[in-house]
Amino acid sequence: MKNIIEFYYQDEVIERREYKEPFVEPRVGDIINIQFTNPSYDEYGNWWVIMERRIIFFSVETPSIRQTLMLNVLPDPKGGIWESDPLYKEK
Repeated sequence: MKNIIEFYYQDEVIERREYKEPFVEPRVGDIINIQFTNPSYDEYGNWWVIMERRIIFFSVETPSIRQTLMLNVLPDPKGGIWESDPLYKEK
């Protein structure tokens, strides 16, 4: 069985990952680092903020997929800098 996570930006899937094991599910407001398989999104950087999330749980009729986590993300304007970092206030 697979667990799928999809990252959406401007209503488009920008990255999709499949895992056999359950993964840690990011929450709204979390800042995450995405290493893209499609280099066209590298211009935005690797740090993104979770804006919304949706989860699809599949029934027993779809035994190969357990769930899909859909995350709507925006580029992190602070570039992943910690709030405790002095540079945080400069960005």
